[in-house]
Amino acid sequence: AKYPLAVIARMLRAGIRCRRCAYDIGCAFQGTLDRSELLGERAREACIDSGVNAFHGYGHNRMCQLKGHPLYEEGFGLEDLETCERFFSWLNGVGGVTRHPSHFHWSQFIDLAMRQWDADKYSEISRFLFNNVRQATVMIAELQPLLDGFKRETGLTDADIEAWNPAELAYLEGLKSEPEDVALRLSYATLLGELYDAEYVNDTFSCALYKARVDAYAKWVKATDAVVAIETLLHIDERWTLDSRDYQDALAQIAERDWRKALDKLELLMVQRMFELAKSHAFGTGEY
Repeated sequence: AKYPLAVIARMLRAGIRCRRCAYDIGCAFQGTLDRSELLGERAREACIDSGVNAFHGYGHNRMCQLKGHPLYEEGFGLEDLETCERFFSWLNGVGGVTRHPSHFHWSQFIDLAMRQWDADKYSEISRFLFNNVRQATVMIAELQPLLDGFKRETGLTDADIEAWNPAELAYLEGLKSEPEDVALRLSYATLLGELYDAEYVNDTFSCALYKARVDAYAKWVKATDAVVAIETLLHIDERWTLDSRDYQDALAQIAERDWRKALDKLELLMVQRMFELAKSHAFGTGEY
């Protein structure tokens, strides 16, 4: 991660703001950047973050794509964030003349090649911008009638369509783990069982060995504290009993918990894979 961190540091020193730095593993790098003591806070203040580029982004899982792929980010337009990929691919053409020369001539050839790249791109910048605008205009002219017809047939609005990606992301993230309220209720039922067991053991050993009584009492205190903490979070005014309906329902859910978690994981992997394969044979996906 040293190279992209150095790039972010250089951008900050140059006063660049509100930019996204595309990286093949930009999703993982974003976590590294957030944890950086030197750059994390400065990058957030400058609104600089990291995402994945278009071509390599399709190799990431679906949730990663929804969070950082330029296809789903407003403002990128036709930009695929593959500039470095094109540059280094072009630079491979210099390999034939840099294979055997001295270090001086090797550096000289690389320098000349990069200067030529700059000159060529500068001379082509007007045509590049014109072609991009023309391509975007043609795409809008061709696709807008189709979109309008789709909205008329389905009764959907722009707001409905824009909400699809956040809804899909929330759905996939919901399959990763149990809802917090469900997890708390099941933990509460489990701890209640431990508390009632501890109360029984504590009463049973009330006249037995001293160490057994101490251990049983310590376990009872620990279970009581945990139960009270969850009761506070769930706003439970009256403690469940072993015969209460809520407790019995929670026990039934606990019995199916591992099975449901495995089923959710399977559903997550299947849905993710279906969306990921949607681009596997798309025409022009890998063109530069």
